[in-house]
Amino acid sequence: MISHILARIRWNGLSPLHQRRHSTRIKVMLNAMAERFPHLKHPEQVKLKHLCWLHDMWLIKQGFADATRSDYKRSMALLVAALGGSLHWQSALNMTKDSRKGGRPETCKAIKTKRRS
Repeated sequence: MISHILARIRWNGLSPLHQRRHSTRIKVMLNAMAERFPHLKHPEQVKLKHLCWLHDMWLIKQGFADATRSDYKRSMALLVAALGGSLHWQSALNMTKDSRKGGRPETCKAIKTKRRS
């Protein structure tokens, strides 16, 4: 499942170190979801409820420091984009960006793929 998700991410000049960090965090999160929800075999099976569990329960249970938790949330936003999650998913996970704050432009994005019916 991880290879399908990582294939959808375009790194756009992100350093190899940061690419490896994001991909490692995504692997850890997918392994945690697979352990909790054993029926998840394909990326298309991941639903909002799985990501809500990851965001609300797993991140807190791990006891990460604030900076590490922020890193995981950034990687989770990339995971949501790679899974084709809508703005509804981002708002449910409190990942919407405030356009008034500004900030740096994103360096890595997920490509859109056609879903099979």
